[in-house]
Amino acid sequence: MLWYTTSLSSKKTNRPTSFTRWPKLFYAAEFNPASCKGCKALVSVCNEAREDLQQWSFVQALNLRVTDTRPARALDYFEYSAMNCRAHSASITDFGGVGDGTTVNTKAFQAAIDSLSQFGSDGGSMLFVPPGKWLTGSFNLTSHFTLYLHRDAVLLASLDIDEWPVIDPLPSYGRGRDAPGGRYISLIFGTNLTDVIITGNNGTIDGQGALWWQMFHGGKLNQTRPYLIELMYSDNVQISNLTLVNSPSWNIHPVYSSNILIQGITINAPVNSPNTDGINPDSCTNTRIEDCYIVSGDDCIAVKSGWDEYGISFAMPTKQLFIRRLTCISPTSAVIALGSEMSGGIEDVRAESILAINSESGVRIKTAAGRGGYVRDIYVRDMTMHTMKWAFWMTGNYGSHPDDKYDPNALPMVRNINYRDVVADNVSMAARLEGIAGDPFTEICLSNMTIGLAAKAKKVQWNCTDVAGVSSEVTPKPCNQLPQQGADEVTECEFPDERLPMENVVIRRARKSLASLLASVVVDEKEGKSTERSWSFGRRDGVSTAAKDRHLSNFRSLSWSVSKNWSAAKQIQAISNNLYPPRGGESTGLAMTVYIMSVVLSFVMWTLVAAIPCQERSGLGTHIPVPKQPGWAQTMCGLQEKIAEEWKKKEKKGSAGLMEEIVRAEKLSQSLMDLLANFQFPMESEREAEIAAQVVALAEICRRMEEGLGPLQQQIREVFHRIVRSRTEVLDMLDQAAKASGQNV
Repeated sequence: MLWYTTSLSSKKTNRPTSFTRWPKLFYAAEFNPASCKGCKALVSVCNEAREDLQQWSFVQALNLRVTDTRPARALDYFEYSAMNCRAHSASITDFGGVGDGTTVNTKAFQAAIDSLSQFGSDGGSMLFVPPGKWLTGSFNLTSHFTLYLHRDAVLLASLDIDEWPVIDPLPSYGRGRDAPGGRYISLIFGTNLTDVIITGNNGTIDGQGALWWQMFHGGKLNQTRPYLIELMYSDNVQISNLTLVNSPSWNIHPVYSSNILIQGITINAPVNSPNTDGINPDSCTNTRIEDCYIVSGDDCIAVKSGWDEYGISFAMPTKQLFIRRLTCISPTSAVIALGSEMSGGIEDVRAESILAINSESGVRIKTAAGRGGYVRDIYVRDMTMHTMKWAFWMTGNYGSHPDDKYDPNALPMVRNINYRDVVADNVSMAARLEGIAGDPFTEICLSNMTIGLAAKAKKVQWNCTDVAGVSSEVTPKPCNQLPQQGADEVTECEFPDERLPMENVVIRRARKSLASLLASVVVDEKEGKSTERSWSFGRRDGVSTAAKDRHLSNFRSLSWSVSKNWSAAKQIQAISNNLYPPRGGESTGLAMTVYIMSVVLSFVMWTLVAAIPCQERSGLGTHIPVPKQPGWAQTMCGLQEKIAEEWKKKEKKGSAGLMEEIVRAEKLSQSLMDLLANFQFPMESEREAEIAAQVVALAEICRRMEEGLGPLQQQIREVFHRIVRSRTEVLDMLDQAAKASGQNV
């Protein structure tokens, strides 16, 4: 019994192994479960066959790895949370990536993503970044795509300015923030994307920002500094489980986008680094930020929507934003800032379970005359603060403008601001609330707050101008513009009960074979070989250039180039696509003989793969170019069509020998996995009985599988033996012929 995984090593020792969910077994029309022996003996035989097959030139040439039938170790897989899982995957090493910290991998990343983009309509794709330091400039993502960083992987931003193309300023800003004109593109960039995920097992993205900070402080920038991650005009975005350090400027910047999940992010920047904001949702709708830890030289989270007349004209607000379980350290800025670029509007922002440590202010609203727009319907609760300059700060005179074309009469509207359930200690000043003369900030509500003062606190704890609202159970006593309600009028500030759409997004558990993705790395380190291996029957080392050129036309149809990280089906597709019949004088003699042999072997391999209910069969629809001369050609074409029709029917019905058991086993096992993920104690009796029945059914399926594999695996093994013997003999013959030709040149 044999089945295939994606990435292979030709070494016999230290081979990675994998075991994908339930084994994907062969099926056959004549299969008779009752005539087979037990599974223990079969497992032993299969493992012996695996050892033998691993050494066969047939297996090595195809880069197929025969998978161990024994249960996998925990390290054979990695799991990650994702809004969508992917059907296809590759490693950056498959595209020439080198993780030595000095080799520039910009072209490798872009080539990998461009190649994987072909799977956008076929289940999507994932690019795996293994352990190492991967130096790179900016690269663009694609739709239906996941970028996954191993926990020991570090993306190092290139210090070569030429690796950072300059792009136009954002239309809602009108110019760059550091300088007029354009801006350097972000390290990881994407625009007009759907379903894009940037995640990992806490892998690291290092912006190496010191160079950029020096240029900023020295006034040497003619363009705006790049960000680490920026996605524009995109939908269904996930950025999760990563560590971001030393960004040149902002860290994460989703802009003009919707349905965004930012989760489990750690951001670390020197607290004196300029403008290293943590997460800046900008003109975005339906965003969820949770479980993040941020140390920043600027605001930890800054909510934005455009700058003065440009933002007013663009008119795209940020709304439906939910922030929870955030920890922030920002000695010179805010934990959560609203603005100052808020000219497109900010509304319906909710924040809860926030921890602020050694920061300038807890929540700050920043705006000015000329901004226009609005900040409204803001809700904050369950906030804890330690060592703060201000607990809350509202600024109506922030003052910075993109140019002198702004309208000073474009006044912002700030209203319905709700803060409740707040505990703070070691605070220098409770609040600094400054509206705009003639344009007061209204409907401010503060409730259930205890703000402990620092030893050297300000004498005046509340500085309030041009604001209006109410307070309830707040210590120390607020300013007169926020009068305390009486005991019989205690008011709890509003926090909406209805859930935002992004709160209902279901996060799945995606699973990938770590062994298969790391296999090419292991081989490259040990052998120093490329991740793309080409086998050409007619071109061998030791043959002179003239001989190679002379034999090239005769054997061009025999060059099989396959990738280590392809499935068996895709490798068959690649082999078939490179089969070309001889032309002219080549139509007789050895060239035609070898071509026919290659066609037959390809067809046999195609048939064997067609018998496996595997995860990817996109290559099986490939037409094998059968030569017309032989009398059996028409029969082979007809047989291929019938086999393809048969496996499609059986796969759709889920009933083909053991296929029926496989389908049932997968459903039952998935049900049990769901139980473990949502287990609650004590268990209801009905649920317990249901699970017991599923376990019994699963045991029965296993018993039938144990009794039904012996003869089938023996037949398949014999077929592979015949193929290997035939191909090995022909390869030896061609080697000898090529060497002889080289000696005669």
